[in-house]
Formats: sequence, C-alpha cells, structure tokens
Amino acid sequence: MNGIKKTIVKFGAVLIAFTLMFAMFPVSAFAADAEEETNSVEIYLSVSHDASFFKTPEDEVIAFKKITVPYFDLALYGLQQYYFSSETYGKDEDYEGEGKPESDIEPGTAEGAYGKVTMLHAFIYATEIFYCGIDPEDAGKGYLKEQELVGSNVFSPEGSTGSMYIRMFWGMDENFNYYHNYKYPLASEGWGSTADQILLHDGDIVTLGHFSNWSFHQDPKSVFNFIKAGEKTVVAEVEQNKTIDLTVYLAGKGGNYTTAHTPRTERPGVYYIPLDDLDDGIVTRWYYLGDADENGNIAFEAWMEPGEYLVCVSGQYGEELTNAIVSTPGGIILNIKESAISGDVNNDGAVNIFDLIGLREYLLKGDTEINGANADLNSDGTTNIFDLIELRKMLIAS
Repeated sequence: MNGIKKTIVKFGAVLIAFTLMFAMFPVSAFAADAEEETNSVEIYLSVSHDASFFKTPEDEVIAFKKITVPYFDLALYGLQQYYFSSETYGKDEDYEGEGKPESDIEPGTAEGAYGKVTMLHAFIYATEIFYCGIDPEDAGKGYLKEQELVGSNVFSPEGSTGSMYIRMFWGMDENFNYYHNYKYPLASEGWGSTADQILLHDGDIVTLGHFSNWSFHQDPKSVFNFIKAGEKTVVAEVEQNKTIDLTVYLAGKGGNYTTAHTPRTERPGVYYIPLDDLDDGIVTRWYYLGDADENGNIAFEAWMEPGEYLVCVSGQYGEELTNAIVSTPGGIILNIKESAISGDVNNDGAVNIFDLIGLREYLLKGDTEINGANADLNSDGTTNIFDLIELRKMLIAS
C-alpha cells in the first residue's frame, strides 16, 4: 500500500513539475506560431493611375505584386470599427442620416474577426511595405497609426462597417475603384461590398484603379482590363516556342452593380516585359507584341527565354469620354517553361542510354529525380512501364 502511495506522490510531483514548466511557455506563444502559418493569404495586387501602373516613391511598379498578407488586429490602427462581420449584407432601409443609406450590418468583434484577412488588411499592409517602404516583417504592427498616417493623404478610411469609404490612398483622391478577382464586389444584389468585409483567399487578385476624370465610371468602356489564357486570368503557363492564345477582356458595368466581362474590340496594343525587369509603369514603353484583333484575341509563339513575363494592355480611352482614360492597364503573368524533349528523362539536353537507366531506376525505386514531362513519352499524363518501352524503342530506332 505504501508503495502505491509513493508511486502516486512521485507521479503527482512529475505532473506538477510538468505543469510549472509548461506555464513558463504561454499558450499565446504556441498560438502565435500557428497563426503565422495559417492566418495569412497570398494574393496579387495591381494599383494604377489612368493608363499606367502606379510607381511608388521607391520606384517600385505595383503590377501583379505577389504578397503574403498576414492577419493583424485592426485596433492597432484605431480601425476596430471595421472588424470583419459578414460577407453578405444589404442596405439599411431604416437609415435616417444624411446622404445615401448605410449598410445594414452589425459591427464585428475582435473575436469574430480573428484570423480573417480582408481587403482592408491588404491595403494597409501594401501601404506600409510599398508606399512607406518598411520591411514586410515590421508591417501589420501599427506603423501607420504610430506615424500618424491614418487619416492622411497616405491612407484615409472613413464611414462605418460595410460602408467604409477611402478618402485618400497613396496621395490619390477618392476617384478610384477596386475589384476583387476582376469583379465588382457585391455584398448582396444591388449593394456593393467595401474592403473591410471582403475576405481574401490564396491566389486572389486585387486591382485598384485611380482616374483623373471624375466621370470615368459612367463611360461604357470602364473600368478594368485583363487578359485570359483559356480560363486563367492571373498566371498562365506555356512551353517555349509553343503558341498561346490570349484574349483581352474588359471587366465593366453589368446590370444592378454586377460585372460584365466583354472582349475588347478596339484592337488594343499588347506589350510584354520580363517580370524581373519591371521598372516602368507605362505599358506602351514595354516590348510590343502586337495588336489584338476585333474580338480581342491575340496568338503568338512564345519564343522568349524561359521565365516569367507580364503581358498587358495599357489603360484605354473611353467610348464617350474620348479624351479621357477610363480603364486601367491590365494583363496576365505568363510563365514560359523550357521546351520538353521527349525522352530526356535526366534533363541533360540529350536522349541516350542514361535516360533509359534513370527511368528504369525511377520505376523500380521511385527515388530517382526525373523530368516527368519528358518521361511521359506516350503523353497519357502518367509515367509508367509503357513509357519505358517507348523510350527503349526510340533508342533502338536511333
């Protein structure tokens, strides 16, 4: 019996020691690590003024910028009134204030908004790293408020939950529009959503276009240009020296605040630039690729060196406002991959007995590195014994 008591006492002592040791590491520390991995989204951001992409004070062109936006507490910026509440809401029919009715949505809470990355987070984060030039590791921690830039011409939001209005952005006035994945963001039928209530997801593209002409949105040829390659609208791939078909589209006004996607029929010029060489926001200064046809289509052979390229059209003049730019520059990232060499399994630029040995080892052991595209000799989407047979026949024939 005494042995049992001693065992219980020892177990209790170990448990207490473990509890004290665990207490030295607060739960928040472990939660923070988890948040860092899960509470962020990877998006693309384009900002433009009239016909050109925006160029920051640090001479950075904001065109298809790939950024990882972390979640952070909006209270760090004194903007807790814009905590996320709901993606779906409408207008307040009982609104008795001046001007247009506000949204009928309850303000969010810190607990309910926790971990949800919105377009407002993206605008704040991008403002700090691109416009203010601070290190991404330091962004999202209250810099704009600390420097008294919230409410300035750098970033000035106002309004209420679901009716947030940005008065100034990056030195530009409120004469701009922003779309989410080339769509006018809607909270419900006939009611637009604002940045504080738009949730972001990996792969999304956020486009913001500012214009000099205050009537830009009334023109039938406004507002966002983009390019499609099949169903791809952000990043497309093509093998070097292969032909790719692109179509220039306009994301513009549909009925009741919806978005209409229509091909551009004015034969706009199409330009390209290596993404690593992007230093000029004026698209027409890039390399000329050709004009789209009357249906917005352009096909070309991807003869360029393998790498990432930005293929775009410039902002366009209006149909009625013929002397004013009413649509943004827009395009697509084109990833040109090296040409596949059928049978070059080890990717050394030649097809020989070493490829046969490599493919055999891969099929037997699975731990040999191969070029899967080159190894798929019968083009059935998989690499198996039938490809080995084809490769053997190829070598015998040669």
